[in-house]
Amino acid sequence: MRCHSQTGTNSNSFTLIELLVVIAIIAILASMLLPALNQARERGKAANCISNLKGCGQAAMLYANDNKEYLPLMILRTPPSWSHYSWADHMIYYGYLQKGSSAMICPSWEGSNPKSDTAINECYGAIGDVNCYLKTHSAFVSEKGTGISGNARCLNLRRVKKATSTFYLADTLDTATQRQISMFGLGNSGTQHAHARHQDRIHSVFLDGHAEALQMEAWVEKTAESQLYQVYPAGYTIYDRNGIGKIIKWNE
Repeated sequence: MRCHSQTGTNSNSFTLIELLVVIAIIAILASMLLPALNQARERGKAANCISNLKGCGQAAMLYANDNKEYLPLMILRTPPSWSHYSWADHMIYYGYLQKGSSAMICPSWEGSNPKSDTAINECYGAIGDVNCYLKTHSAFVSEKGTGISGNARCLNLRRVKKATSTFYLADTLDTATQRQISMFGLGNSGTQHAHARHQDRIHSVFLDGHAEALQMEAWVEKTAESQLYQVYPAGYTIYDRNGIGKIIKWNE
């Protein structure tokens, strides 16, 4: 009996069209899953950021307990540079934060490299400008006295009226460098302001030690009601997640 060989396409192999269809389906699924993965990654970074701020708040309270209830804002260097040591540099120097730790830096935005030997200036920010503070019975203190600018600037916790609504550190952005900044301002002047980088929420640690994520309007409301900072009727500049400045007014 003669054997006949089979001809034609192997039924177990893919045709080119079938292969292209599979690739297209994989690409569609990947495009659908990628935003969810990015959102999950950002949620993880946001949780890490809150944890970092809580750690900074705990270190700040330990520092205050050991230093007559004062908290560092910034320390100016001598001329000609007039650059400054940040609150983070100061706390690292005195052993309240660990050198090389990333706890002072939000993981969702560019900042200082904590592993380097340079100063930690691109990190969570404090208000170091005396003009941002209320002048009467101010908690802002320098070596020149209450409510007067000086090279060493700090907060006196004994003069803080509403610790639960008064932030010490917050997410920040300097649009001149597109990086975090250790000292920022309120109002509308300058390029250094609070940054609502976490789904348009600002992460802050408050003077009672708790950390919180607040939408821009809620953050402005707490800031205005803290009775520590100046109130700006014209509004406060806050950068959104894309680094675009928005004027947020306080509805008294």
